Amino acid sequence: MTGSDDRSPGGGNPPDLQMQALTRTLQQLLDRALEPIQSCLDRIDGGGSQSVQNENNDENDVEHSPRVNHRARQVIDDNLTNIKVAIPCFQGRTDPDAYLAWESKVEHVFECYNYSEQKKVRLAAMEFTDYALIWWDQLLISRRRADEGPVASWTEMKRIMRKRFVPSHYHRDLFQKLQTLK
Repeated sequence: MTGSDDRSPGGGNPPDLQMQALTRTLQQLLDRALEPIQSCLDRIDGGGSQSVQNENNDENDVEHSPRVNHRARQVIDDNLTNIKVAIPCFQGRTDPDAYLAWESKVEHVFECYNYSEQKKVRLAAMEFTDYALIWWDQLLISRRRADEGPVASWTEMKRIMRKRFVPSHYHRDLFQKLQTLK
């Protein structure tokens, strides 16, 4: 009866060997379950990953699991065109800071995408609400009547909007506030 202390109650393998066998079995099940996900990730990344699976050597299964492989093959992805980013809405309030904050946020969104200038104008105008929408519609009507043509670029749109929503004295007032801080 000596040695029965280190055996399982059923008379099977020692607990360490049972634990290793369970770990191996669980890892194999996990690897099989993650295989479709791993293949999808490989296709998304351009198929540039070599998944190393050593089926004959059970000790290496844990080292070469898809999760570890995913970390080892991290690819820097600077392409943001797959991410949906919403352009914030602009109400057209008489607050120059609100306009400048909106313009800055829209600039950040446009930096992520390779939009044409005309598309930038249309996307920005789509997010106008309240007074800004009424003002924009009136601007387009008056430009058509004056045969000026539509607003052709994001730069031109910003210039027109700054002229309307940022008063000429705004920068001077900011400079004076800065001077009084000293």
